[in-house]
Amino acid sequence: LADPGPPAPGLATAPAPAPATTPLPAQMTRSQWERLPLSSDVELHIRRPLSRHQNKQVDRLIDFATELFEEDTP
Repeated sequence: LADPGPPAPGLATAPAPAPATTPLPAQMTRSQWERLPLSSDVELHIRRPLSRHQNKQVDRLIDFATELFEEDTP
């Protein structure tokens, strides 16, 4: 192959991308989304797994949201 020569004036050559050397964070593990219907038009989406504390918070949120949407039911 022929040498393409220097780049055209005004054009810079980009350096080659560096290989990824840092490991993925521990939180970048496999996850699954859970869909919880709260009413006919509203859903809560939760990505699992969650920490124990987050699970407790989500449980409280679901209880509150369930009560809230039941209040609107005639």
